[in-house]
Amino acid sequence: MKSRLVFALFLFLVPLTQNGQNPQVIDSLEQVLQTLSGKDRFSTLLELARETQINAPNQAAEYIEQAEAYVNKAEDNEALFDFYSYAARVKLYQHQYTESIELGKQALAVEFDELDPKDHIHVYATIGTNHYYTTNYEQAIEAHLNSLRIADSLKIESEKANIFNNISVVYMGLQNWEKAEDYLNQAIAKGKTTNRLDQATRGTSNLAIVYAIQQKYAASEAMFLEDIEINKVLGNQLAVCRSTGNLGQLYEEQGLFQKSLEFYQKGLDMALEIDDLSSIAIGYQNVGAAYMNLGDFEKANQQLEIGLKKTKELGNINFHRDGLLTASALYERMGKGDKALEYFKAYSALNDSLLNENRMKAVTELEEKYESEKKEKEILKQEASINRQKGWIFGLSGTLAAAIGLFFALSKMNQARANSQKQQALIEAITETQIAERKRIAQDLHDSIGAMLSLTSSQLKTKVQENQLQPEILQGPIEMLKKTATQVRSISHNMMPAELMKFGLVSAMQTSLDSISSEDLNIRFHHHNMEHRIEEVKEVQVYRIFQEILQNVLKHAQAKSLTVDLNKYAKHLSLMIEDDGQGFDMTQQKAGLGLRSINTRIDYLNGLFNIDSQEGRGTIFNIEIPI
Repeated sequence: MKSRLVFALFLFLVPLTQNGQNPQVIDSLEQVLQTLSGKDRFSTLLELARETQINAPNQAAEYIEQAEAYVNKAEDNEALFDFYSYAARVKLYQHQYTESIELGKQALAVEFDELDPKDHIHVYATIGTNHYYTTNYEQAIEAHLNSLRIADSLKIESEKANIFNNISVVYMGLQNWEKAEDYLNQAIAKGKTTNRLDQATRGTSNLAIVYAIQQKYAASEAMFLEDIEINKVLGNQLAVCRSTGNLGQLYEEQGLFQKSLEFYQKGLDMALEIDDLSSIAIGYQNVGAAYMNLGDFEKANQQLEIGLKKTKELGNINFHRDGLLTASALYERMGKGDKALEYFKAYSALNDSLLNENRMKAVTELEEKYESEKKEKEILKQEASINRQKGWIFGLSGTLAAAIGLFFALSKMNQARANSQKQQALIEAITETQIAERKRIAQDLHDSIGAMLSLTSSQLKTKVQENQLQPEILQGPIEMLKKTATQVRSISHNMMPAELMKFGLVSAMQTSLDSISSEDLNIRFHHHNMEHRIEEVKEVQVYRIFQEILQNVLKHAQAKSLTVDLNKYAKHLSLMIEDDGQGFDMTQQKAGLGLRSINTRIDYLNGLFNIDSQEGRGTIFNIEIPI
C-alpha cells in the first residue's frame, strides 16, 4: 500500500494574501502609538495587527484587543467594520476558524456611506479561507465567487489575482488539478499585468504543487526554490516555511528520502520558530513519514502521534486524514496488520466524507451559477443595445421598412446563435463534470477499495505465516481477494486511464497499442509535435475515439497490420488509423453503436470524420479536431 495517496494534500497550500512582517515599520508604529489617542490610535493598532498577523498572530490579537476599547465607546460604523474585518483575519491566523467566520459575517452586516468595495472582497476572502481549512468547500467557493462578482461588476482588476488564487486552492483541496491549474495560470497572468508580485509568486508556488503531481519534478523544484528566495526578500517567513516543507515532499516523491527528511525538518523548525500551528502539525506528520521511509519506525511513530494529535485539535481534516494514511502504512511496515487496517479504515471514512460526489457537484453548481450570471448580464447588455437600435429604427420614416425587417431577421439570428452557444456551453459543462466524476470514481476504486483488498490479503498471509491460520483453508479466499483487486484495478483503468491523466495522449495510446501487439498483428505508431498536451476534455474524447476505432479493428477487420498517425498542427489535431483488413462496402454498411459513438464525440469537438474502405482493401479512419 502506498504511504502517500495524493501528493498535494500533504503540502502546505497558500490560501491567503501574505505580506511579510517588517520590524522597522512595527517599531516606528509602536513609537507613534504612544503619542496618539481616539480614532488615530485605533487605526494605528489595526495597522500593527496587520503587520504582525502572519508571523506573530498572538501579538496581533493583543493589538486587536486594545482596538476594541475604541469601538465599544464610539458610534462609528466605519471603525466597527474595520475592527471586525481585521479581527477576523487575525483569528484566521490563530486557526480559530469558527470565531473568524462569525467576525467576518459581522463585518459584512455593517453599513456606512464610504465603504470601499475592496474591503468586502477581503472579508469574503477571509471567510472563504476559513471554510477551506475546515473542508467546507461549498461555502469556500461561494465566498470566493462573491469576491469575484464584486471585482467583475466594479472592474477591480487588481484584486482578481488574489481571488483566482483562492479559488484554485479550493480545487486543490478537492483534488481537481485541471481546474486548479487553470485558475493558477489566470492568477499568475493577472498578477503580472496588475503588478501584484505577491499574488504572481503565490500562484507560482501552488502551481509548483500541481507540476509535482504531474511528475514534472525539475520544473516544480525550480519554482519552489524561486518562491523561497522571493519570499525571503519580501520577509514572508510563513511562505518560506511552507515551500521548504513542500520541497521535502517533492524529494520524497522521487525516493530521495534523506534529502526529504532534511527539508521536512527545516520546515518544521521554521514553523516552530514563527509558531504557525497548522505548519507545525503537518510538519510533525511529514517528519514522521520521512523517518518511516528511512526505516526508523520508532522515531516515525513518535512524530506521527504528535502530528495526528495536533491536526485533530486544529480541526484540519485534510491534514489529519493524510496523517491517518501514513500511520496505516507505518504499521503495515512494522508487521502490525490489525493496527494498519484500523488506521486505513479511519482514513477511508474521512476521505469519503471529504471527496464525495455531492460536494464536488455542489462546488461545480456554484461556479456554473456564477458563469451563468455573467452570461445573463452580457445577454441583457446585448438586448439593451438591440432595443436602442429598435427605437432608432422605428423613429425613421416608412421608407426604412425594409431595413426594419432586416433588423428583426438579424435579431432572430443573433438570438438563435446565443441559444446555440448556451446549449454548447451546457454540453461542455456536463462533459467536464462527467470526466471529473470518472476520475474521482476511478481514483476511489484504485486507491481506496483496491488498497483495502490488498491490505486484507496481506494480513491473511501474515496470519498464515505465523501459523495462526491453516493455509489450505485460506488459499481459496486469498486467491479470490487477488482476483477481485485485479478486477477493481481494471475497472478503474477503463473509467479513466491513469496513463492518460499523468502522461498524456501519446503515452496512453502507446500503452493501448502495446497491449494488443502480437506476432499476428504488426503495429506502427507515428506521432509528431505532441510534446505539449492539448486541453483535457479534448484529450479524453480523442482517446475514447481511438479506443472505439481500435475495438472495431480488432473485432471486424481481421487485419495483419495497423498504422496509427497522430499529428498536431497549428490549429488542428489529426488522427489517422489504417488497417489492411477485409474492409467493407460503404454503400451497404450501417452505422453501429461504435460508429455512432465516434460521430457523437467528433460532433461535440466540432471535428471532421471520414472513413475510406473497400472490401478486401482495408479501412482508413481520418479524424481532424480543432485545437
